[in-house]
Amino acid sequence: MLSAPQIQSESITLTADEAARRIGVSAHMLWRFRSGNEGPRYIRIGRRVLYRPADVDAWLAEMAVVRADALAHNKKRGRPTKAEAAARRQQAEG
Repeated sequence: MLSAPQIQSESITLTADEAARRIGVSAHMLWRFRSGNEGPRYIRIGRRVLYRPADVDAWLAEMAVVRADALAHNKKRGRPTKAEAAARRQQAEG
């Protein structure tokens, strides 16, 4: 006996407005991402620009990883404070 086909709750593609809402930016900002070869991958069919939900989610995940890496490798710059210099001297001595 065949089971009834599952109805997808999410469409196969998103319009630019839907993708922008999903990302949390304006449609104009999404257009600027596209113009600068940034942002999620998109599909152009004639004049229409469509996004696959998986591509939008992958781009968001990629952005989160890049930001986390930048914060993890953030080192303090500039001269050490007197307390930091004294701690380094003590550590070097013994």
